Amino acid sequence: MHLIRYIGAQISTFFPELFPEQELTAALSAAVPAAHEHAVFCLGYHRAFRGIAAVDPLHSRQYATLLYFLGRELHAASPRVSQGAAYLNKVLHGVDLYGHINLPRVFVMGHTSGIVLGDATYGENLVFFHGVTVGRYRDQRPCIGKNVVLFSDVQILGRARIGDGTVISAGTRVVNEEIPDNVLVLQGRDNKLIFKEKKEEYISEFLHLQ
Repeated sequence: MHLIRYIGAQISTFFPELFPEQELTAALSAAVPAAHEHAVFCLGYHRAFRGIAAVDPLHSRQYATLLYFLGRELHAASPRVSQGAAYLNKVLHGVDLYGHINLPRVFVMGHTSGIVLGDATYGENLVFFHGVTVGRYRDQRPCIGKNVVLFSDVQILGRARIGDGTVISAGTRVVNEEIPDNVLVLQGRDNKLIFKEKKEEYISEFLHLQ
């Protein structure tokens, strides 16, 4: 498959001598087909990519999604090469997302710049945009419910809990707070969060879930 050669050449070019050719080729040959299948399944739910049959490596959102699933496929069997896939995603797309992070089977990476997704619990059908950061503080990890939308530059940190169906507006910072289900959250003055009634299903703009 051309993707095996393509990804291998990129990893070798960006990180010369870190990944022996034989190890790299063997690991990618074993993992790329399954990663591609997972990526096509995920992308097939996107409004923008309905009916997709193959990942276009020149489309950043599609390729970043594939590289995540590749790192996930490789995590147990070839952890070094899994890191290589994550490094490549970071270099090409500004996406900091390693193979041990368990995103749901269906997610939307709205834009691929400045994304950092760390140790947390992620619910089904997650939508996130550029500048989003999810991260733990010591052993306190966020928990994000299902059908959640995180707009650009959102930060979810510490023991934060985000309820199902909730939408976090751009630039909002949630630290160690519990957010109820099905609300729209905005950043208020003095770092106070504002909860509003969610009057539309934002997630349906990005995912076809019917």
